Amino acid sequence: MIGTRAIGFPLTLLLAVSASLPAQAPPEQQAAAQAPAQPAAAEKHSYYAEVGAFYHTLNNDYGTWRGLDARLGYTGNSRVVPYFTFSTQTRDEGAQQSYGAYSYLKFSQSLWSIVGISAAPEKETLLYPKTRFDATLFVGVPRTPGLFASVGYTDFAWANQAGGRIASVGGLYYFGKYVMNGSFQFNSLRPGANRSFSGQAGIQYGSQGDFWIGAGIAGGKLAYPVMSLVPFDVRFTSVGFNCFYQQWLSRHFGLIVRYDFQNQMDAFQRHGLYIAPFFEF
Repeated sequence: MIGTRAIGFPLTLLLAVSASLPAQAPPEQQAAAQAPAQPAAAEKHSYYAEVGAFYHTLNNDYGTWRGLDARLGYTGNSRVVPYFTFSTQTRDEGAQQSYGAYSYLKFSQSLWSIVGISAAPEKETLLYPKTRFDATLFVGVPRTPGLFASVGYTDFAWANQAGGRIASVGGLYYFGKYVMNGSFQFNSLRPGANRSFSGQAGIQYGSQGDFWIGAGIAGGKLAYPVMSLVPFDVRFTSVGFNCFYQQWLSRHFGLIVRYDFQNQMDAFQRHGLYIAPFFEF
């Protein structure tokens, strides 16, 4: 079994395929609030780039977690919006990198999905899964404009045949300038039959090209981190909170600031800060 200090997380590696949409890429607002979530200003720009740094402090001699996240996406197509990602993280035990890709897939105004995959070359320090696959499907609820139901699945593998699965059910609701989401996760680790449950909820307010502000909470036990929220270790009960602010400073440039807090009971408390400039062109 992988030790607690080896459990890592890329803050922006994949969109919340198991839970909610990431804070740093809020959905494009539509007049009827029925179109699928899209990357920043997808109809006005062809590319999106983001490079951010994170720094986390932990008590109980767990040290600091620090690193960089980057992603580059093509947003010129309304039906297929691919992103390529890179993350590197360093702790007292060492460093590791992870590479990935994900894409929005729009089938219709009421049916769309997010799928992604990532891989991390094995090193002495294990901070990311060796491989990870994610998929979430969003379906519009009839006669309820702006409301989508979601189902998700994640499979991840560590070294030495360790790994797990996450199944999730949830919802996403657009209401004016508000976007609300919530989900419930069913988690399973392998080898063995170590099962657990967790949940999350979030809300954000704003408009594309201007600003977004939002916050989220999460709690329970989780086999592996769910993006855009707080990471958890399945062997400990965790509760967490995060908030973010995204501001466009010009038509092509902006800044994201995010704060995370996690209380992994009987282990540590973590405070984290993420800062990233982003570019649309």
